[in-house]
This record gives sequence, C-alpha cells and structure tokens, in this order.
Amino acid sequence: MLKHTKMDTQTTDSCRIKNSTDPNTINDQQDLLSAMVKATGTALSADAATLMRYSEKTVSTGNILKPLKTRRENLLHQSLERYRTIVEDLPDLICCFQKDGTLSYVNRCCCLHFNQRAEELIGSTFFQFIPEEDREIVRNRILSLTLRNPIITHEQRTIDPDGKRSWNKWTLQARFDENGQLIEYQSIGRDITDQKESDLKTLQLNAIIDTAGRISRLIAREKNRDLLLKGVCQYLHEAFIDARAWIVLTDDAANITTGFEAGFGEDFFKMIQSQRSCRSIPCAQNALDQQGAIMAMHSDSLCSNCPLANRFSGYTGMTVRMQFDGNIYGLMTVSLTDHHPGISDQEQNLFTHIASDIALALHSIELRREHQRAETAQRRSEKEIREGGDQFQKLVENSLVGIMVIKDGKFVYKNPECIRIFMGSPASFDQLVYKSIHPDDASSFCSFYQDIASDQHHTEEIRLRLYPLKNNPLEKDVRWVLCRGSLVMYQGAQAVVLNLLDITSKKHLEQMVIINNKMSSLGRIATGISHEIRNPLSTINVCLSVLKRYCLEMNIRVDEDRPDLSDIITDMISSSNKIESVIHKVIDFAKPGIPRLIRTNINHCICNALELSAVALKKMGVHIHTELDEQLPECFLDKQSIIQILINLITNAAEAMNENLKDKIIEITTSQLHHFVIVTVSDSGPGIPPDRRNKIFDPFFTTKKNGSGIGLSICHRIVTDHRGFINISTSRWKGAKFIMGFPLEKRRQGS
Repeated sequence: MLKHTKMDTQTTDSCRIKNSTDPNTINDQQDLLSAMVKATGTALSADAATLMRYSEKTVSTGNILKPLKTRRENLLHQSLERYRTIVEDLPDLICCFQKDGTLSYVNRCCCLHFNQRAEELIGSTFFQFIPEEDREIVRNRILSLTLRNPIITHEQRTIDPDGKRSWNKWTLQARFDENGQLIEYQSIGRDITDQKESDLKTLQLNAIIDTAGRISRLIAREKNRDLLLKGVCQYLHEAFIDARAWIVLTDDAANITTGFEAGFGEDFFKMIQSQRSCRSIPCAQNALDQQGAIMAMHSDSLCSNCPLANRFSGYTGMTVRMQFDGNIYGLMTVSLTDHHPGISDQEQNLFTHIASDIALALHSIELRREHQRAETAQRRSEKEIREGGDQFQKLVENSLVGIMVIKDGKFVYKNPECIRIFMGSPASFDQLVYKSIHPDDASSFCSFYQDIASDQHHTEEIRLRLYPLKNNPLEKDVRWVLCRGSLVMYQGAQAVVLNLLDITSKKHLEQMVIINNKMSSLGRIATGISHEIRNPLSTINVCLSVLKRYCLEMNIRVDEDRPDLSDIITDMISSSNKIESVIHKVIDFAKPGIPRLIRTNINHCICNALELSAVALKKMGVHIHTELDEQLPECFLDKQSIIQILINLITNAAEAMNENLKDKIIEITTSQLHHFVIVTVSDSGPGIPPDRRNKIFDPFFTTKKNGSGIGLSICHRIVTDHRGFINISTSRWKGAKFIMGFPLEKRRQGS
C-alpha cells in the first residue's frame, strides 16, 4: 500500500492552474480540462457544456458586451474550479508532460505517490521515476503514439526518490493540434503494487510448486549425484527471472566437499575455494544451526564476509540445509532480485521440503553406492575366490603329493599325482584295500582309516606298499608311499582326505645304501678271504698236482674195487678250482671294474647270450621267444657285462622252470621308451612272490638250494654302473619278468 505523506496548503495551491483573461489561455485551459475529464471518464454537466458553446460563440463574433463577458468569465472560472477540484481529489495519478519527459502538470495523488510537492515535480523529467533498465522501453513506447493511435495502456514499474519501487497501470494519450502537431502527453495511472505483488506471489508460488514437481521427477529418474544436483540448480535458476542457485555438499565437520551452481558462474567457485568451511559463511552458519530457511540480503551485515555480496548486491538469498534422518548433507541457496515479491512462509516451507527431498535422494544415492560397492566387493571376492579356487585347484592338480578324498566310502576326488602313484584310478574303496595295498599292510590301513573317519585321531600317518593298477616297464611293481589322513568338511559333509607321498625312490636309495654297506663289508671280507685262503689253497693245488704226477709216474694202483688214486686227486683239484672261482667272483663283485662303454646295439648282445645258452636250454626243454625291435637305436654299453647279465637271467629262468610240467617259455623283447632302451626277460615259471621282490637283489639272498645269492646282485650292480634301472614284475604266464632300461646317451656319474 502507498504511504501518503501529509502535505501542507502550499502543495494544494501549487497544483492549481492560474486564472487568465487571455483568450488563448482560456482555450488551453478548456482543452486541458476537457482532456482531464475525458481521461477520468467523468461526463460534463449540461450547463457546463452550454456555457462552453456560448463562450466560443461570443468570443468568435467579438460582439459581447462587457457585463456579459465578465459574467461568462466568472461562470467559466467557477466551472473550472469545480472540475479542477474533482481531478485533484481523484485517487488516480494524473500528469501531463512534454516529448522530452518534462512534467507540466501533476495532481495531488501524483505528488503523494512520488512524495514530492508540485513545484518540485513540474519542470522536472518523469524519467527519474522510471528504473534505469526500463527507461528506453518507456521512451520507445511514448514515441510510438501517433495521430491514428494516440492512446496506449501499459504497466510500468516506478521508483520514488527514497528508492521505493511500485507498480502502476498507465493510460497514455498524445494530444495533437489541428495540423497534427504534438502538443503534449497526458497520462492517468493507478497504483497496482498490491495487485501486482499478489499476482507475482501467485506466479512465484506456482513456479515454486512447478519447480518442486520437476525436481521430484528429476530425483525419481536421475541416479547420478552430480547430474542430479546440477539439474536442481538449473531448475531453480529457470524458475524465476534473474534467479540464481547453488548447492554445496559438506562432511561431518561442515567442510565443503564439492559444489554446484546455476547463474553465479566462476564467482561461486571462487567463493567455495576461499571459504572451504560453511562455518565461515554467515548465512550457511545460521542454516546449519537453525531449522528452516535463512533469509539474507546480499548487502546486509549477514553477508558482509560473503565473496558474492558485492557482485550480487540487491539480491535476497534464502539458504536451507539439506537434512534427512538427522544427517546434514549440505546447503541449498536460491537468490532472487529485489523486484521479486517477498518469499512467504509457505514458499519457504516448500523450499525446505525440496531440500529434504534432495537430502533423501542423496541418502538413497549413498545407499545405492554402498550397495553397489558391496556388490562390487562381493563380485571381487567371488572372483578372487574363484581365482583362488582355480589357483588352489592348479596347486592341487600339479602337486607332487597325491590327494584323495573319500566320503561315505566313495572316492569323490583324486588328483593326477594320486592316479600316477596307483598307475590308475581305484574304482572303489574295496579295490584300494584288496588290490592296490600290499596284503601285509591292508589291515593296518583299514584300522588307520577307521580311526580318522570316527574322529578318534584328527591326523595320522602310515607307510604303505602299493601295487600299481597298470603295468609300466619303467615302474617297479611295489611302491612305497607315506600316507597322511585327516578328517575335513567337504561339500557340506565330513570326508577323509588322504595325502600320498611317493617314497619309493627314498626306499630304493635306502636299499641302495644298505646294499652298498653290505658291498663294503663284503669287500673287506673278500680281501681277507683272498689273503687268508688263496695262498694255502694255491699250495694245496700245487701239492695235488705233484701228487697226481707221482701217481702217474709210479703207476700206483690200488685194489680194483677201489677208485684210482689219480682220479681222486683229479676230483680234489677240481673242487679246489671251484673254491678259487668263487673267491674270484666275490672279489670281482665287491670291487667291480669301470665299464667300457661303447655304442652297441643291444640286440647283438641278446643274440650272443642266446647262442652261449642254446645247448643248455635245449637239454632243459626251454622254448625261446624273441621280439627284437629292428629299428632300435644304439646305446652306450659294456658288451661283455650285458651278455653276463642276460646269461644270468636266462639261466635263472631256466632253473626256475626245471620242475614245471607245462610249457617252458622264455621271452626276450626290446623296445624304446622315451630316452631308454628297454629289455624284458620273462618266463612261465612260478614267479617271485611280492614280499620277496624287494630282497632279491640283496647280496647272498637266494631261494635256490645250492645258490650263492650274488648273481642278481651282480646284475643289479652292472645295470647301476650303466646308469640304468632294473625292476621285477609279473609275466603274462604269471612267472617272473625282469625289466631293464639303459640310457641312449652317456650319463655322468651321479646323474
């Protein structure tokens, strides 16, 4: 509402038009009065109209008597006074001005509205009451009036000398003379500030409601935090003319972490760079400490420390904290120019709700991010578990320890090393116990397994001897394994895990150490025997030879019923030679010579050995089968030593089949396997029991009645000197099968 100042009587007198008896002056006053009355919509009375017509007639003719002229002037003056009083008392703003805006008339209401006296207004330009940004628009609007279109109605902002702004609705008319020349402009207006503010408030409220709806829809569809807050600032910026908005996010200590703006530009980012804490911004400080919206003018004391105050003076800022469930996520500020109506409590509540909705959206985004991080971490963990499982599976698959999982008496897992140890995959637990495990170890293994399965012992160890499920020329029949068992949870149920470590090589080395120790002892014994026995034996042989010669020379003959003395002496000499032969073998076995390795085809050695043994084998009724690989490459061998091994094995096989009533068969084969030449000697004899196979290569171990027990030991020593191997297995006729392997290339000592 307008605040009317009390004016003195001088103001009223100054608004009046001075009387004049000059005809031209009277005409001007009549025209002015006619325009004023027409502008206000007030009809002239009948007598006034008659008086005006009479006045015009008398003046034009010049035949008026002086008394009549005086009467006319008095009546006209009274009429002008009466209608001037009506115009002065009208609640509308009435003024006249020239083309340059100089005022020539203002009524009382106009003086009250602009809070100045008439003499201060008349002669001054009315453009001083127009805001600077609107002056050019008003000037163009005035110049647009023509003789054809002399009237225009418009709404215009005005400002009084005290800086108070108001809205007026003006009807502007241009007056022209008979020649079409502009005389002046007449204008009548009304103060519509209250109505305008009401309309603007309604529009502003509708804009806020519409913006709240747009922000709600944005919150519903936008899941990216930065895009959401940028969009909110942009919507607030677009909601009002010259509106500006910014949002800052804060941490628990009220420090600014990031910011978004619309309408402020680089000034905003300079502010948050210089004011890293909301506590240093007064409006932000108050918003953090108080509920609801904080209103502040950018020019008042509350904004004295704000870097935006000078740049955006004349703006009203409203700051609201974005809070949800007791957590403050940041602040939201909207700045409006002063020509906007004041922000009502209802509008402030709407802004507060918008801030709460944004806080809820930020909370949801944080929950979504945490959920995504949790899902990402879970996927990463699952991937790491899968990769770890794959790596663990690779470790298990490539482990040098055989791993076997038994659940409910069934095999659920066996790694490749386990299959290699068994030379196959046991189909069932019974097959493992009764076919793979040595009979002497089967009962111990069953007790061992039951103790673990019943959880009497969490972890136990046992040494077992295993029979491979498949025959391999490179493998021995019996394998030694160190078995460790434990009870674990596997796929939701208890299971027994067996770890099998192949210690066959270790056992073999232990056996070799034992044999070498025996050989060392035998060497020392042989040296003593050769020293203590050979010398007396040589003397005995010499004496027997002399005695035999004497008997032959003297032709000594005893009774015919008794043997010839020379024959007895001959038998004694033969027995002495056998003793010496055994001594030689023992000495040679204890201290073997270095083999003379040359490139040789082992098939030739086999043929030579068969030729040497052919007569004896024929007498014993033994059939020889050979399968010799003609493409067999040569290898480095001591030919005489290899022939000695073959003759020894053939002789042992023939003697083993001596009491065999079935076919007596010896089979010799050669082949190449990897970097070895393989030789097998098989027979159809009774075979060698499994429990004796680990002892047959021990010195002086024999199953023959008249055997010395050093033949196979010599064979083992010769093969070892060639850096090869010799194993024993079962032939297809259930007899013995010796498998020998000789490297194709020379091997260094100890390789």
